[in-house]
Amino acid sequence: MPGGWRRRSNTPTLTTDRLALRPIATDDAVALHSISNEPAVRRYLWDDEPVPEATIRDIISESSTMFADEGIGLFSVRRHGSENLIGFCGFVRLEGMEEPELAYELAPGAWDEGLATEASHVCLRHAFEGANLERVIAGSDPENVASQRVIEKLGMRIVGRMNPNVPEASYYAVYRREYLSRQGKEQGMGAEAKLKELGLVLPGPAITPPGLVLPFSWVRVRGNRAYVSGHIPLNPDGSVAETFGKVGVDVSEEEGYESARLAGLSILGDLRRELGDLDRVVAWLRVFGMVNSGPGFVRQPNVVNGFSDLILELYGPDAGDHARSAVGMAELPLGVPVEIEAEVEIRTGQETR
Repeated sequence: MPGGWRRRSNTPTLTTDRLALRPIATDDAVALHSISNEPAVRRYLWDDEPVPEATIRDIISESSTMFADEGIGLFSVRRHGSENLIGFCGFVRLEGMEEPELAYELAPGAWDEGLATEASHVCLRHAFEGANLERVIAGSDPENVASQRVIEKLGMRIVGRMNPNVPEASYYAVYRREYLSRQGKEQGMGAEAKLKELGLVLPGPAITPPGLVLPFSWVRVRGNRAYVSGHIPLNPDGSVAETFGKVGVDVSEEEGYESARLAGLSILGDLRRELGDLDRVVAWLRVFGMVNSGPGFVRQPNVVNGFSDLILELYGPDAGDHARSAVGMAELPLGVPVEIEAEVEIRTGQETR
């Protein structure tokens, strides 16, 4: 995932495509106190107990000390262009633990967008590249399925019980060399970096038109496979792109090609939201392209090439190569010219060091 860090004295500022992270400060105390006392937030992070503001101020003070001594600590998290705090992400030292551990907290309004994974990734990169940590650990309660999913998306693997004060918590770890290798730092430019270099924008979640009911997942992960439902061309805001009709009648072959490329960006957007990082995709396995075809139109492969060319451009000839079908259809949902589904192989975070 694109992003970086820059150091101002001993206080790094981290950025991603959507977020700005800077060390938490006393000015953040009131907003963090409010977020921490959201019932859904404190259920796991605070043992479902009310959190005094004094506790938040102590955490901020401890984080400032960590930044001064170790170059790591907790970062406030905000969306670009906004000063509204949506949570924190970074590193804490818990009583009884020898190593700092990754921790995050986001307001419920920022859930289900992949922001926890996005913030955690840039914090991990800072820990490994800026603070030179050799290993990062993270703990999770067995019931906290959402946090376990974030941990898996980060490529961390289970190491067992570590915290004597919370013996029921499972702990996970990832090592510097392993993580940086997966992020493409030692193996050339990854898909996320290539996407940024090309200036491509992934659309937001699809906006469901009135009258449609869609009771399924856009991406379903099972083991080391991600199964991608049929995607149509979308605008950056998630609305349906405005080229409609049959290729060969209402839509030119070239316009169909561009629609297939937009469908590919739509797929990549949902893969990133589900996986947290497009570089977790290690191989594109199968693609099924459907073209809304007029009578006599037989060049469906040329249309679906808009998708294949995009994937090969981002992932290269090895990971991007895929088996493919391109077929003509009498109609497609909403009258769009192209719909595409896929299956990819992913890293699950269970590989050994």
